[in-house]
Order: sequence, then structure tokens, then C-alpha cells
Amino acid sequence: MTTTKQVKQAVQPLLQRHSDLALAGRFIFIKPVHHILRGVYIERAGDPRAFEPTSTTGMLALERDRVGLGWGDQYYGHVYGPGNPYGPNWDVTRPETVTYMLEMIEEIILPQIRSIQTFDDLFEFASIERSRIAHPKYFPQTMLTFALCRGDLAEARIILNKERKLQEYLAKISPTLYPALLTGDRLELARILHEWEANSVKLYKIEKIWERTPFALELQGGSLSWQ
Repeated sequence: MTTTKQVKQAVQPLLQRHSDLALAGRFIFIKPVHHILRGVYIERAGDPRAFEPTSTTGMLALERDRVGLGWGDQYYGHVYGPGNPYGPNWDVTRPETVTYMLEMIEEIILPQIRSIQTFDDLFEFASIERSRIAHPKYFPQTMLTFALCRGDLAEARIILNKERKLQEYLAKISPTLYPALLTGDRLELARILHEWEANSVKLYKIEKIWERTPFALELQGGSLSWQ
């Protein structure tokens, strides 16, 4: 399997060409990170010499206990390298294929994920039919978090009132969330989102590129038009 060290070596030219990119393990993230993760994950492939880039996006404030890839697509060499004279894979033992991979990331992946600026943009991207991860509508907790991050408390109440199991789960991990939602306590809801966000920052190890910013919940009479 390709190693994290090999990933670091392979992507250096990309990092040097784009000052808004940062490497965190096998992730390449667009920085600074606020509420939305946008990046590329260089996966381990079945071929021990190969890289498999995957676009990765998600809400940083989603309550989680492990690192995930979120919504995105895999970019195999044999699919996204039409006419690639170097073979079907991005092969770590063949520098020319790695160069080809980095060009593909620049030309295809980065423009797509850079265009995600708002939670609405992210939801639209997440709603594209994919084989790797389902539409967010199938995950009540994800839909709840989208509503909270947008500052839409009415929608959040509708979602949570329909999901008894989610209420029970949240009562264990964030017991003040449901009462705060019922009373419209935006400060407490924002505190919880910031708590979940800080936890994700630690899991992804992106403390150096994350900037704490307010949620729509915290802005008087308005919502954020950006991430």
C-alpha cells in the first residue's frame, strides 16, 4: 500500500503551485477551513503502487467520532486519464503518472470543490447520486445539522420531532440541544455546533488551517451567505 510519506512527497508540486492548499495526513484541504471541508483524499488502492484520489466535502460541525470522506467521487486513472500513455493507474513508481494525476486534480477536482461556498452549495453537491455515499435525505442527523448550520430552526424542529431515535441519541451526547431547539435558544445551539466543529478539527488534525467563524444562528436577523 502507498504510504502517507509517499503521498506527501507526491503532492508537493501541487502544494507549491496553490497557496490555498494544505496537507493533513492523506488529505489535501482548501484553506482556511471555516464550516465546510473541501479537499482531496489520496486513498490507498488495491494495487500497492497506486494512488486513488477522491474528492471530499462535508460539514465540519457534523457530530462524529471518526474521520470520514463525506461527499465526493473517486478519480481512477483509467477513467479520468483518457489517452493516458502511462497506464491505468496513478503509479507511485512512475513519476510521470503522478504528474498526470496532479494535473487532473487541478483541472477537474479543485474547480469543482472551490465552487462550494455555502451550505446550499454543499447540499446541492451532496445530493448528486453516487455509489459511495447516499443522498443526505437518508440521514436524519445530517439533515438536522444542515438545518441548524443554515439557521433554519423551523426545519430543524420538523426533522427532530419526526425522529424519536435521533432525539434519544442526541439526549445522550448533547442533552441541551432539543430543549434549546424547542425554545429557540440560538446561543446554546451555536455553542453545540462549535463544540462539534472543534471535535472534528481535532479528528482531522487541521488546527493550523481552521478559523473559528460564527454560524448563521449567531447573526442577528440574518444568515451567512458563505461558508
